[in-house]
Amino acid sequence: MSSFLNGQLSLFPPDSGFTNLKWNRDKIEFIELFISVHESNAIIGTNNKPVTKKDYMALLMWFFNIKIAHWPGSLSYGKERKTKRESEYLKELVGVYNLMVSRRN
Repeated sequence: MSSFLNGQLSLFPPDSGFTNLKWNRDKIEFIELFISVHESNAIIGTNNKPVTKKDYMALLMWFFNIKIAHWPGSLSYGKERKTKRESEYLKELVGVYNLMVSRRN
């Protein structure tokens, strides 16, 4: 955090209130990815307590400079429109990861 306050991290320009990162995929993919991470209990607060989805998503939307007015509704819509239970984006990420691992071998 002190690096941020001193303006030493290029992703956190001083005095802007925003990061230099931007989400470059569909909003529903953003929601699917980060809700999956939240649901896996991989993220907890520094006090070892769960982080609310609302706070978690607000932080990530700020971090990636993306505005999603009503993400719970978008998530529900995304679930309803899927004919398969699998998320195409999450399947794609698994494929990208497996490709990266196979290149290292």
